Amino acid sequence: MNANDTEEDGPTHVSAHAPTQSQDVAVLQQALARQEEELGTLRARLHKLERAEEQIRQSDARFATIFAHSPIALGISRLSDSKITHVNPAFTALYGYTADEIIGHTALELGIWVHLKDRQRIMEQMHEQQRISGFETTIRDASGEGHQVLLSGEFVSIHGEPHVLIQLMDISSLKQIQQELQELNQTLETRVQQRTAEVNDLYEMLRQANAELVRAARAKDEFLANMSHELRTPINAILGFSESFQEQIYGSLTERQRDAIGTIETSGRHLLTLINDILDLSKVEARRLEIQPEPVAVQEICRASMAFVREQAFKKRLRLNLELNDQDAVIEADVTRLKQILVNLLSNAVKFTPSGGTVGLEVTVEAEECVARFAVHDTGIGIASADLGRLFQPFSQIDSSLARETEGTGLGLALVRRLAEMHGGSVTVESELGQGSRFTVALPYHPASFKAAPDLAFVVVRPATTTPAMPEAALRGSILLADDNEINVKVLHEYLQARGYAVTVARDGYEALALANQVHPHLILMDIQMPRLDGLAAIRRLRVLPAYTTTPIIALTALAMPGDRERCLEAGATEYLAKPVSLQALVRTIEQLLHG
Repeated sequence: MNANDTEEDGPTHVSAHAPTQSQDVAVLQQALARQEEELGTLRARLHKLERAEEQIRQSDARFATIFAHSPIALGISRLSDSKITHVNPAFTALYGYTADEIIGHTALELGIWVHLKDRQRIMEQMHEQQRISGFETTIRDASGEGHQVLLSGEFVSIHGEPHVLIQLMDISSLKQIQQELQELNQTLETRVQQRTAEVNDLYEMLRQANAELVRAARAKDEFLANMSHELRTPINAILGFSESFQEQIYGSLTERQRDAIGTIETSGRHLLTLINDILDLSKVEARRLEIQPEPVAVQEICRASMAFVREQAFKKRLRLNLELNDQDAVIEADVTRLKQILVNLLSNAVKFTPSGGTVGLEVTVEAEECVARFAVHDTGIGIASADLGRLFQPFSQIDSSLARETEGTGLGLALVRRLAEMHGGSVTVESELGQGSRFTVALPYHPASFKAAPDLAFVVVRPATTTPAMPEAALRGSILLADDNEINVKVLHEYLQARGYAVTVARDGYEALALANQVHPHLILMDIQMPRLDGLAAIRRLRVLPAYTTTPIIALTALAMPGDRERCLEAGATEYLAKPVSLQALVRTIEQLLHG
């Protein structure tokens, strides 16, 4: 082949092979692209692996940090051979071994387990539940000392190999505290039982003491009731005969006889006042005295109280003064108890004021302050400041010497204070030795309560008047008198006969029932304490009889203790009157019941 042939054939040869070369290049480019894509994928995977590896390193670092600094003892052992591979400082501190002395050994080799049965139970529970929590056991440290621990465990995988992670919390100190608490609780329980026994003993003592107090109070009430009855019965006779003589039921009297009878009556009423004060004070202290408030005209109650001491003041030539800033004032109070307060204070003022002196009652009603002040003042002997504190104490008197000039029990002022307090008020005193005294009782005053009722019939208290002893010619009615005391029978029988009543006498309840069926009385006066059948039982029996369902029956008795009135009315009595009773008042009650 020559040169020309080569030149001519060359172009033709190139033209025929050009497309084949282009295809090869394209194929190579595609392969290269695929390789680059695969390389990118490999790079991404490598990056992910690097990130995962970094995360694992960080996680391992965090785990290592937590593992190392955990206050709980942590240990890791391989599941295949039970050899310990990791421990933290808390674990070595608990066991007393170094990490090198522990790692690579089993718990059995180290003699950690005190109770091998516990290890068996732990492994069985781990395989059944894949974990264990809160198992109490005892382990032994390097020195042989036992520790009570709370064990928890679970399976973990380290580099694909199964391990067991054990957590141990030393609860020896907690157990010690628990033991101490149990002992303390037992001690406290024993002490509580002892204290309970002591409290029960004390309660029993208090119960017995309370029972004794109740018994003593009952004995006191019974004594007061008995003494009241025994004292009122003869006083009833004294006052009854005195009243009959003064009304000249037994004939006319000379001036000297009238004076003597007046002295007897005054002495009897003084004894009655003392008895009433004792009973009232006992009622107040036993909280058995009830206040019955009602509208009371202040001027009338004051005049009635002044009238009560007027005769005593006249005998001592004392001036009595009454001053009121409101003549029409009305106060809501218990009329009987308010009068008792004022009479007590006025009587004391008269008693301790020398002849020629002055006793006054000054009433100041202050509507804006809603208070009414009753001030009793005198020009008497006065009271030393050192003695003022003893004034309102029961059974206490300023002058308690044998040579004292005044009489009394020391109950009046104590009763005044109690009654004032029961009304919601108070009592104060101003006094100077030799310069007289001023006692002020302040009571609530509510004028608005009475504005809506201008026509209200207020209670008016007036001093008792004496009716002339003039027996009526016509028979006024028949009366059955049931009483076992002959003196009382004589007084009532003769007085009622003198007043025109036919009187039949029964000495006990049975006789009263029998005589009632014989005489058919218009009214019955029934004593309560009688032999064989008492008055209450007799009243009950009479009330079940058709003839006596409406017959007036007056319980006339010396029983004047709390509840006696209610007992009599409950039994069927129409009215209750406590001895001693004014004969005039008795006749007025009888006439009201018989004639309206």
